[in-house]
Amino acid sequence: MINFKNISDKELYRKCIMYGRQALKARRKFIGLLPEVFKRKLYTKKGFDSVYEFAARLAGISHDQVNKILQLERKYQDKPILHSALEEGNISVNKLVRIASISTHTNQSELVKKAETLSSRALEVYVRDVKDKEVNGFKTPLFEPDSVHVHCLKLDEDIESELAELQEKGIDVNAFLRKCLDQRKQQIEEQKEQLSKEVEAERIEKEVIGMPTSRYIPAKIKKIIAEEHGSRCSRIVAGNPCKNPAEHLHHTKRFSQSQKHDPQFLKPLCKAHHELEHADDKKYRQYKFAGSVW
Repeated sequence: MINFKNISDKELYRKCIMYGRQALKARRKFIGLLPEVFKRKLYTKKGFDSVYEFAARLAGISHDQVNKILQLERKYQDKPILHSALEEGNISVNKLVRIASISTHTNQSELVKKAETLSSRALEVYVRDVKDKEVNGFKTPLFEPDSVHVHCLKLDEDIESELAELQEKGIDVNAFLRKCLDQRKQQIEEQKEQLSKEVEAERIEKEVIGMPTSRYIPAKIKKIIAEEHGSRCSRIVAGNPCKNPAEHLHHTKRFSQSQKHDPQFLKPLCKAHHELEHADDKKYRQYKFAGSVW
């Protein structure tokens, strides 16, 4: 019996985490047994009217959840690795449902690894990205170029008026804008190169005196990255940019190795794509997500 008067908040929370994980694991194990229970009609032998009553009374699993489990079992019949993941309860049904639409006999091993390491949200984005790549992989375009306006620029009236006036004067507006865009890119690259030199000099100086580099990214570096990429995730899938807001600055050269925030090796990513960038890291794969079964 636990004496709650003598238990600290820290210990109480630790127990909640421990028992919660045990409960999730047991629930997944039970879920993995249901397809075999259904095949053997074990529920009838034990006095239950249906597999739904069996699952509800023994583990509190709903009618819809049982249907998902049985559908997954049929879906993964020809995919032994995914089928085993369902039976053994290694991956939540929620994640197995998410990857079902892109699962094949050849990619099942990779999908299991993704499902084991990624959060449900990141896995959802991964599935969406895979589908986007497949759709845009067709030779035939999805839309006729003249039938759909993919981009719709919103210009202020005064700017639109000035551009129209330049065009009326016979000035090539496209060439004018292209020059402005090229100048912008050049200025950003020059600023990033200068900041990169400053960052390296600072790293060397701190290394000499034995001071570690802070993981905090300086405001001036955040500013130049924002000027280059804006406020959206910089990930591009099948030619389409991610529309989610950027929440993380990702080091394309791992900070633990470089010990510097070089703007030439930083890119803004949304939470899900940042997680996907790290999904293949060994250290990242050791992290166990404690998400819910559903």
